[in-house]
Amino acid sequence: MVGLSTQKVLHTDRYLLPLLWVGQVGLVLLLAFFNPNHFTTIDSGYYLTSAQYLLDGQGHVYEEGGQLVWNGIFPMGYPLGIAVVAFLTQLPVLWASKLVNVLASAGLLFFVQQKWGVHKALLMGALLLLGPFVKLWAHTWSEPLFLTLLFFWVYHFFADNRSFPVTLALGLALMLVRYAGLFIVPLSAGMALYWLFTHQRRRGYQSLALSLLWALGFGGYLWLNYQQSGQWYGGDRLSGSESVGQVLLLFGKGLLNELFLLRDATFESGDVLFWMGAVIQVVLVGLMAKEVAKQKHPEPRDASSPVHYYWLTAVGYLVFLFALRLVSPFDPPGYRLLSPFTFLLLWGCMVNQSNENQYKLLRLHWLALLIIIASWLHLLPQTDVATKLYRVWGEW
Repeated sequence: MVGLSTQKVLHTDRYLLPLLWVGQVGLVLLLAFFNPNHFTTIDSGYYLTSAQYLLDGQGHVYEEGGQLVWNGIFPMGYPLGIAVVAFLTQLPVLWASKLVNVLASAGLLFFVQQKWGVHKALLMGALLLLGPFVKLWAHTWSEPLFLTLLFFWVYHFFADNRSFPVTLALGLALMLVRYAGLFIVPLSAGMALYWLFTHQRRRGYQSLALSLLWALGFGGYLWLNYQQSGQWYGGDRLSGSESVGQVLLLFGKGLLNELFLLRDATFESGDVLFWMGAVIQVVLVGLMAKEVAKQKHPEPRDASSPVHYYWLTAVGYLVFLFALRLVSPFDPPGYRLLSPFTFLLLWGCMVNQSNENQYKLLRLHWLALLIIIASWLHLLPQTDVATKLYRVWGEW
């Protein structure tokens, strides 16, 4: 009877998994459709323009002053992905960009199911349905593709029997999608020293070689930028003048908002929705923690579990981002820039606290569902909510 029950649960889970993806796709497309600018920003304009010119066979360029100039502001990876999908589907580049994003989430779900099973894939599906990540996926930004590649990279880089060519290709792809992918170079170099120090020579020397090849690949792409445009990375980005204290304050605000998944605080004026979301989250997480604590036989935690490598990579990215912010005055760290840290950290927490016995904890699943639904407060406009919702309602 127990075996039949388990099989029935696993069959139901396999049925639920595509529904989770369809649910995310539906939310992403609805948000993009009803948003007045279809969740595009200034950055999106560069991505879409370059994608269209790539599609037309004119290269990774954009128009400036009536002339086509090489797009060194952003690397080629994401525009190239949009162009390929637009070519294969004949969709406009705007909607091809949304398709690239949801195909990335499909890849994540499939990968997790293949490596860890359907139960863990359902956890990934729940993570993708959280409000901040739905909003991130709705934008024409490179982050969804970057997060997917980063997830794959962590698994392959830290695997005991990793494939050198696959790991190398994933690292190069990361840097081709976002310049911030460079953070894997110091991370892999640090791990190489650790493995050499702990007498894991094969892994250590492989990691040193990978670090060198990734650094050369990144340098080669910057050289291509310079040859095409006379600039290394699309303009002057290394002109920071803020103190360590100021940067710490910026990151403190950003990380505080990352803890409150239901709604961001503006730190400028009162936001009823933020405080409502904070109260709801504290209550729901408290109830969930109480249910988890009721488990009589928690599983022992393996210190060498792959989940710890996701945490390690999350922290490595955060340290790299902080150091970069000291010399480069990019936007204050919000849910977009911090998404790799939050995504990997939440995944690690979810997997570390989950086990197959939780199928019996129906109340825990209902609480998780309530957190997901409550997190959609994040999807409401940050300012002038009532006016914007009324406008959308009128269009509907």
